[in-house]
Amino acid sequence: MTVVYVYEPQATYQRIAAELVPNLLEEEALSDFFPLENIQRTRLIWTQDDNQTGIMSLRGEGGSPTNTSRIGQKSYEATPGFFGNFLTLGETELMERTGTGNFDGLNVDINVHDLVAADQGRLAVQYRWRWKQMMGTLLNTGTLTINLPDGSPGYSTSYTQQTFSPGTAWTTHASATPLLDLMNLQINYGRGTSNDFGSRATAYMSSKTFQDLRFNSNSADLYGRFPTTTPLAMRSLKDVNEILLASGAPQVKIVETGYLNASGTWVLDFPDGVVQVLAARPTGEKPGAAIMTKNALNPGMAPGVYSFVNDFQNAVGGVRIAIPPRIDVHMGFNGGAVMKRTLQVVTITSA
Repeated sequence: MTVVYVYEPQATYQRIAAELVPNLLEEEALSDFFPLENIQRTRLIWTQDDNQTGIMSLRGEGGSPTNTSRIGQKSYEATPGFFGNFLTLGETELMERTGTGNFDGLNVDINVHDLVAADQGRLAVQYRWRWKQMMGTLLNTGTLTINLPDGSPGYSTSYTQQTFSPGTAWTTHASATPLLDLMNLQINYGRGTSNDFGSRATAYMSSKTFQDLRFNSNSADLYGRFPTTTPLAMRSLKDVNEILLASGAPQVKIVETGYLNASGTWVLDFPDGVVQVLAARPTGEKPGAAIMTKNALNPGMAPGVYSFVNDFQNAVGGVRIAIPPRIDVHMGFNGGAVMKRTLQVVTITSA
């Protein structure tokens, strides 16, 4: 009698990874800055248009038009990161999975699809959190370096941040000017560009950072815009955003999501004391991208997530492939986070 552990076809796990796992990123506020892109290239490649300059020339009646210049474009490329993990169903898990198969006189087929699917789900969380770590670190610090298991650098990228530090920290409620600081973004960063840092923009921050807005007590700033009948403790996000909207300032979005790092520490996507202001663009363009490149582990070397089951348990030609037996569940991707439009984001250090 031979025990054979059975699960879904390899194509099923690849389809789940390719169709469902990437969608996990769409739920993240960070995807507003870094939407997911698949490119049929081995390297990270992106372009950026130069600013439009000049005005139309006067032709005059019967005159010829003037030949003008096209908008220039800069191209960038970088080496992607190669990411991947696997989980092992070992001898203990496989031996404990008994009594659920069909005995046909020769083989006992025991279904372990639920175990494989559970491991795929765990790897999907690691996939999601790796992207969050890359996007959040790059956005909040302007640089990202990831080391290989031996400690040497394996992937790095950076961009020049637009940063602003208020003259008075927002934590100093009595004299801080968060409303004025936000109103001035369009004047200081939006003029001369296609980036709208007014009321169509969004200011992403943690709930703790929002409390500094909510509890501002400067009568010459946000505090003075609230009705005198509104108790300090009763001010809401809706109240604050109504004042910001009327003042032509970005709307606040509170984000408390994050990930657990290898040390078990919860890392916020938008740290306390940091505000990321995302300007609106004429046609909704985003400042960056989470790019996945071609992958030799995918069918046709397609970009995207790979997932497969490496089965060392079932016999080939009557010979065991591994002793002790095991089944490995794999998942990974090639790619990285890039910032395309550096002028579309302003990083405020509010505390």
